Amino acid sequence: MKAMIYQEYGSPDVLNVANVEEPEVGNTQIRIRVRATSVSAADIHMRQADPFAVRLFNGLITPKRQILGTEFSGEIVAIGNQVKNFAIGERVFGGTGTGMGANAEFLVLDESAAIAKIPNGLTFEQAAAIPFGATASLYFLHHKIELKAGQRILINGAGGALGCYGVQLARYKGAEVVAICRDDKRELLLQLGAKKTWDYSKVPVSEMNERFDVVYDTHGSLKYAECEHLLTEKGIWISAAGGVSDFARMMILKLFGQRQIVAGLAIETQSDMNYLKRLVETGDLVPVIDSVYDLDDLVTAHQYVEKGHKTGCVVVKVS
Repeated sequence: MKAMIYQEYGSPDVLNVANVEEPEVGNTQIRIRVRATSVSAADIHMRQADPFAVRLFNGLITPKRQILGTEFSGEIVAIGNQVKNFAIGERVFGGTGTGMGANAEFLVLDESAAIAKIPNGLTFEQAAAIPFGATASLYFLHHKIELKAGQRILINGAGGALGCYGVQLARYKGAEVVAICRDDKRELLLQLGAKKTWDYSKVPVSEMNERFDVVYDTHGSLKYAECEHLLTEKGIWISAAGGVSDFARMMILKLFGQRQIVAGLAIETQSDMNYLKRLVETGDLVPVIDSVYDLDDLVTAHQYVEKGHKTGCVVVKVS
């Protein structure tokens, strides 16, 4: 099968087209013909081996998992003899977790993985734009902190994949959303559910004079020490791209303070994918696509995403 692989860490130029062996299907697995995937922040971090922790589970010198791709959409072409919940021919979408692998014509996952059937009316490209950003924001806002109606939330990086879905999920829960973004993304974010926006390129976020129950930093560009005043007395700081300093503060605040810091890797599940599917079906969640590339142009797509100004998801058509 055709795949885009990388055999060394580095710039987008390490990505190359290759013909690799098609994965076999185990008893409880399904084989998916991938129709679309994306270039997510996780893909960039894995390719660059940044942070260094990437090397600890994906190879110190060269990558063990050589096919990137964290989210996908496609159709089932084969199933194991013990698969009960999926059938050949069904259109599905989902996330691949740390196993990656969606930048290829075929993908094999266990039927218990973060997979759901694509809602009627959604294209493969639209479906592939949802899993990574939406499951991550669902994990942080609904599972880790249980965002409540009436709470005020500030979302940094609101124009990105996590941010666009974070705005929608927060609005769905009845929270008041303030989105940090450039003015060129303002109208979209207001349509998605933000009450107002803040252009960080004009006035630094640290100079805001407001208080929030939750600060959700999807980008990792805010400094807690400079923005702590934005939190209410029992406010929660969420760092989706948390580093060592966030974990250190998290432990200190847990021992001595009323505020909280939440950080770590988001966990994606099948139940979450089905929850998101229902929100799409009711119109409470819409896919946000910046642009669409062909798999052969994956290097260009990575170069574009690295610039850091995409809106929503950059989708890649596979087959």
